[in-house]
Amino acid sequence: MRSLGIDIGATSIKGGIIEDGEMICYRKEPTNARDGVEAILSSLYKVIDALIDKADEASAIGISSTGDINPISGEVIYATDSMPSFAGLNLAEIVSRHTGRRATVINDCIAALIGEWKYGAAAGCQNVIMLTLGTGVGGAVMTNGTFLLGENFRACRLGHTSLYQNGRKCPCGRRGCAEAYVSATGLLETARDMGKPFSDCNQIFSCGDEAFIHRVVNSFTDDLAQMISNLTAIFDAEKIIIGGGLVLLSSYWMEPLMKKVSSIARVEKAELGNNSGIIGAACIAKDKLFINEVCHAKV
Repeated sequence: MRSLGIDIGATSIKGGIIEDGEMICYRKEPTNARDGVEAILSSLYKVIDALIDKADEASAIGISSTGDINPISGEVIYATDSMPSFAGLNLAEIVSRHTGRRATVINDCIAALIGEWKYGAAAGCQNVIMLTLGTGVGGAVMTNGTFLLGENFRACRLGHTSLYQNGRKCPCGRRGCAEAYVSATGLLETARDMGKPFSDCNQIFSCGDEAFIHRVVNSFTDDLAQMISNLTAIFDAEKIIIGGGLVLLSSYWMEPLMKKVSSIARVEKAELGNNSGIIGAACIAKDKLFINEVCHAKV
């Protein structure tokens, strides 16, 4: 079956038609979150409309979204200031009205871990952590084969665990969160603190100043290694999988990170790259019972 998976992030909205874990076709649009909810939905509809005719008629739509998500109702419970006015939207109802199809919504990092668990680096694992490093930092945890959701679907905000007391301000409103340091936004802030402002992370690694790049990478991997150490102490996972947009730049920072965490945890890059969330979303679209089984949430 060909299923449609959508991944809503603060920077872009991506979608794909997935068949047996393989991407058949793909579409991406800027989220335009700063322009408000209507702009976000406009981008979402563009992605859906470009792909839906290529999905099987009987298939639902699976949506992976940033923020705290109630997978039963499909509502966004909470989102940081990077997605203004996003909280309170019922994405399942909105997409169902637009398409006439059933829609299932889940947190983007849980969706990424589902994708890696079905088809990638987490295959065969029962105790695994997923970190998605993008505009922000997402987290998902599977323990004994079941995802941790929490009483109010707010568990595993791993990006909002503390790294520095009274540190940088995080989009969540607190200070010193991991997200303020080991996300793309945090990486740019580190470069700015070291005297070189950039608008895109690619520019950091192409600037030609090798000493500067080394300093940025060392700071970034120190912080990420500390986060991994903290998570290992809490969850004792078989693996920690790292995905999200920053894995596209992992040739610059993955090896230094591995040297710092090799004695702490088994860390691997997401095999599905930055498509984990789309593929995981397609998994829950294909079979609504699947999410019931792994999340114990009756959708």
